[in-house]
Amino acid sequence: ATAATGSGLTGAGTATTLPAGGNGGATDVGVTGDTVTLGTIATLSGPIPGLFQGASIGAQAFVAYRNSQGGIYGRKLKLVVRDDQFDSGQYRSQTQDLSKQALALLGSFSTFDDAGQADLEKAGIPDVGYGLTDARRNSPVNYSPQPAKSGTFRSGPFVHYGKRFPEAVKAVATLYGDVPASKGAALDAIAAAESVGWKFVYQRAYQP
Repeated sequence: ATAATGSGLTGAGTATTLPAGGNGGATDVGVTGDTVTLGTIATLSGPIPGLFQGASIGAQAFVAYRNSQGGIYGRKLKLVVRDDQFDSGQYRSQTQDLSKQALALLGSFSTFDDAGQADLEKAGIPDVGYGLTDARRNSPVNYSPQPAKSGTFRSGPFVHYGKRFPEAVKAVATLYGDVPASKGAALDAIAAAESVGWKFVYQRAYQP
Protein backbone atom coordinates (compact mmCIF):
# COMPACT_ATOMS: atom_id res chain seq x y z
CA ALA A 1 0.00 0.00 0.00
CA THR A 2 1.11 3.55 -0.57
CA ALA A 3 0.88 5.99 2.28
CA ALA A 4 -1.62 8.78 1.85
CA THR A 5 -0.57 12.40 1.99
CA GLY A 6 0.50 13.32 5.52
CA SER A 7 0.91 9.71 6.53
CA GLY A 8 3.33 8.83 9.29
CA LEU A 9 3.97 5.30 8.04
CA THR A 10 4.78 3.75 4.70
CA GLY A 11 5.14 0.26 3.30
CA ALA A 12 2.88 -2.63 2.45
CA GLY A 13 0.00 -2.95 4.87
CA THR A 14 1.14 -0.10 7.12
CA ALA A 15 -0.31 2.99 5.47
CA THR A 16 -2.05 5.33 7.91
CA THR A 17 -3.46 8.81 7.56
CA LEU A 18 -3.59 11.70 9.96
CA PRO A 19 -6.66 11.86 12.18
CA ALA A 20 -9.41 14.21 11.05
CA GLY A 21 -8.39 17.73 12.00
CA GLY A 22 -4.66 16.97 12.10
CA ASN A 23 -2.45 15.34 14.72
CA GLY A 24 -3.36 17.63 17.59
CA GLY A 25 -0.28 19.84 17.55
CA ALA A 26 1.63 20.30 20.81
CA THR A 27 -0.09 17.74 23.01
CA ASP A 28 2.54 16.85 25.62
CA VAL A 29 6.05 17.53 26.87
CA GLY A 30 8.39 17.00 23.92
CA VAL A 31 5.57 16.96 21.38
CA THR A 32 4.88 19.64 18.77
CA GLY A 33 2.85 19.56 15.60
CA ASP A 34 5.81 18.28 13.62
CA THR A 35 8.30 16.73 16.11
CA VAL A 36 8.48 14.26 18.98
CA THR A 37 11.54 14.64 21.20
CA LEU A 38 12.98 11.51 22.80
CA GLY A 39 15.98 11.16 25.09
CA THR A 40 18.64 8.52 25.63
CA ILE A 41 21.34 8.22 28.28
CA ALA A 42 24.42 6.06 27.92
CA THR A 43 28.01 5.87 29.12
CA LEU A 44 30.00 7.73 26.46
CA SER A 45 32.92 9.10 28.50
CA GLY A 46 34.46 8.79 31.96
CA PRO A 47 36.82 6.02 33.15
CA ILE A 48 35.76 3.75 30.27
CA PRO A 49 35.11 6.01 27.25
CA GLY A 50 32.59 4.64 24.79
CA LEU A 51 31.52 1.80 27.10
CA PHE A 52 27.89 1.87 25.94
CA GLN A 53 28.17 4.10 22.89
CA GLY A 54 26.57 1.34 20.84
CA ALA A 55 23.29 1.94 22.67
CA SER A 56 23.12 5.57 21.57
CA ILE A 57 24.07 4.60 18.02
CA GLY A 58 21.27 2.03 17.98
CA ALA A 59 18.73 4.58 19.22
CA GLN A 60 19.90 7.09 16.60
CA ALA A 61 19.62 4.43 13.90
CA PHE A 62 16.04 3.65 14.88
CA VAL A 63 15.09 7.33 14.85
CA ALA A 64 16.72 7.81 11.44
CA TYR A 65 14.88 4.77 10.07
CA ARG A 66 11.51 5.89 11.46
CA ASN A 67 12.01 9.36 10.03
CA SER A 68 12.95 7.91 6.65
CA GLN A 69 9.52 6.29 6.68
CA GLY A 70 7.80 9.61 7.33
CA GLY A 71 7.90 9.77 11.11
CA ILE A 72 4.73 9.19 13.13
CA TYR A 73 1.49 10.87 12.07
CA GLY A 74 3.24 13.85 10.53
CA ARG A 75 5.81 14.21 13.29
CA LYS A 76 9.52 13.52 12.88
CA LEU A 77 11.40 12.01 15.82
CA LYS A 78 14.19 13.99 17.45
CA LEU A 79 16.69 12.26 19.75
CA VAL A 80 18.63 14.05 22.50
CA VAL A 81 21.70 11.99 23.51
CA ARG A 82 23.15 12.42 27.00
CA ASP A 83 26.30 11.02 28.65
CA ASP A 84 26.26 9.76 32.24
CA GLN A 85 30.10 9.70 32.36
CA PHE A 86 29.94 6.38 34.26
CA ASP A 87 28.54 8.23 37.27
CA SER A 88 25.25 7.63 39.06
CA GLY A 89 24.81 11.30 39.96
CA GLN A 90 25.23 12.30 36.34
CA TYR A 91 22.71 9.66 35.24
CA ARG A 92 20.10 11.05 37.62
CA SER A 93 20.87 14.64 36.63
CA GLN A 94 20.47 13.82 32.95
CA THR A 95 17.23 11.94 33.68
CA GLN A 96 15.76 14.91 35.52
CA ASP A 97 16.76 17.29 32.72
CA LEU A 98 15.38 15.10 29.94
CA SER A 99 12.08 14.64 31.80
CA LYS A 100 11.43 18.35 31.21
CA GLN A 101 11.91 18.19 27.43
CA ALA A 102 11.35 14.63 26.17
CA LEU A 103 8.16 12.62 25.78
CA ALA A 104 9.99 9.39 26.59
CA LEU A 105 13.41 7.77 26.93
CA LEU A 106 14.57 5.40 24.21
CA GLY A 107 17.38 2.86 24.40
CA SER A 108 19.17 4.20 27.48
CA PHE A 109 21.88 1.84 28.71
CA SER A 110 23.99 2.31 31.83
CA THR A 111 25.41 0.45 34.79
CA PHE A 112 23.69 3.07 36.94
CA ASP A 113 20.26 2.97 35.31
CA ASP A 114 18.56 2.72 38.71
CA ALA A 115 19.72 6.25 39.64
CA GLY A 116 16.97 8.08 37.78
CA GLN A 117 14.16 5.56 37.79
CA ALA A 118 12.26 7.11 40.68
CA ASP A 119 12.28 10.45 38.85
CA LEU A 120 10.89 8.86 35.68
CA GLU A 121 8.15 7.15 37.66
CA LYS A 122 7.23 10.37 39.44
CA ALA A 123 7.00 12.18 36.12
CA GLY A 124 5.19 9.26 34.46
CA ILE A 125 7.64 9.16 31.55
CA PRO A 126 7.81 5.96 29.45
CA ASP A 127 11.27 4.39 29.47
CA VAL A 128 11.77 2.10 26.47
CA GLY A 129 14.97 0.11 26.95
CA TYR A 130 16.64 -2.87 28.52
CA GLY A 131 17.15 -2.57 32.28
CA LEU A 132 20.34 -3.76 33.95
CA THR A 133 19.25 -3.09 37.54
CA ASP A 134 16.24 -4.52 39.38
CA ALA A 135 14.89 -1.01 39.98
CA ARG A 136 14.61 -0.37 36.26
CA ARG A 137 13.57 -3.88 35.20
CA ASN A 138 10.71 -3.86 37.72
CA SER A 139 9.65 -0.26 37.11
CA PRO A 140 6.05 0.32 35.97
CA VAL A 141 7.26 2.84 33.37
CA ASN A 142 9.91 0.58 31.81
CA TYR A 143 9.02 -1.09 28.52
CA SER A 144 11.80 -3.51 27.71
CA PRO A 145 12.51 -5.20 24.36
CA GLN A 146 13.67 -8.18 26.45
CA PRO A 147 11.44 -8.30 29.55
CA ALA A 148 12.94 -10.25 32.43
CA LYS A 149 11.82 -10.30 36.02
CA SER A 150 14.43 -10.06 38.73
CA GLY A 151 15.66 -13.46 39.84
CA THR A 152 15.33 -14.99 36.38
CA PHE A 153 17.77 -15.55 33.53
CA ARG A 154 17.56 -17.37 30.20
CA SER A 155 18.91 -20.92 30.51
CA GLY A 156 19.14 -21.77 26.79
CA PRO A 157 22.85 -20.92 26.36
CA PHE A 158 23.77 -22.90 29.45
CA VAL A 159 21.87 -25.94 28.20
CA HIS A 160 23.59 -25.63 24.81
CA TYR A 161 27.14 -25.37 26.15
CA GLY A 162 26.46 -27.97 28.79
CA LYS A 163 25.67 -30.47 26.04
CA ARG A 164 28.68 -29.47 23.94
CA PHE A 165 31.18 -29.37 26.82
CA PRO A 166 29.75 -31.58 29.58
CA GLU A 167 33.04 -31.89 31.46
CA ALA A 168 33.98 -28.20 31.27
CA VAL A 169 30.79 -26.99 32.96
CA LYS A 170 31.59 -29.08 36.04
CA ALA A 171 34.23 -26.53 37.10
CA VAL A 172 33.38 -22.93 36.17
CA ALA A 173 34.60 -19.57 37.49
CA THR A 174 33.05 -16.11 37.16
CA LEU A 175 33.98 -12.49 37.88
CA TYR A 176 31.46 -9.64 37.98
CA GLY A 177 31.37 -5.97 38.90
CA ASP A 178 30.20 -5.29 42.46
CA VAL A 179 27.45 -2.82 41.49
CA PRO A 180 23.71 -3.60 41.36
CA ALA A 181 23.54 -3.80 37.55
CA SER A 182 26.32 -6.37 37.24
CA LYS A 183 25.85 -8.25 40.49
CA GLY A 184 22.13 -8.87 40.08
CA ALA A 185 22.48 -10.17 36.53
CA ALA A 186 25.50 -12.30 37.45
CA LEU A 187 23.78 -13.99 40.38
CA ASP A 188 20.69 -14.65 38.26
CA ALA A 189 22.88 -16.14 35.52
CA ILE A 190 24.75 -18.32 38.00
CA ALA A 191 21.47 -19.65 39.39
CA ALA A 192 20.19 -20.41 35.89
CA ALA A 193 23.41 -22.21 34.97
CA GLU A 194 23.42 -24.24 38.18
CA SER A 195 19.81 -25.27 37.54
CA VAL A 196 20.95 -27.13 34.40
CA GLY A 197 24.02 -28.79 35.86
CA TRP A 198 26.81 -26.20 35.84
CA LYS A 199 29.08 -26.08 38.91
CA PHE A 200 30.77 -22.86 39.96
CA VAL A 201 33.94 -23.52 41.93
CA TYR A 202 35.02 -19.87 42.11
CA GLN A 203 33.22 -16.53 41.94
CA ARG A 204 34.29 -13.04 42.89
CA ALA A 205 32.87 -9.52 42.78
CA TYR A 206 35.24 -6.66 42.03
CA GLN A 207 35.00 -2.88 42.17
CA PRO A 208 34.39 -1.12 38.82
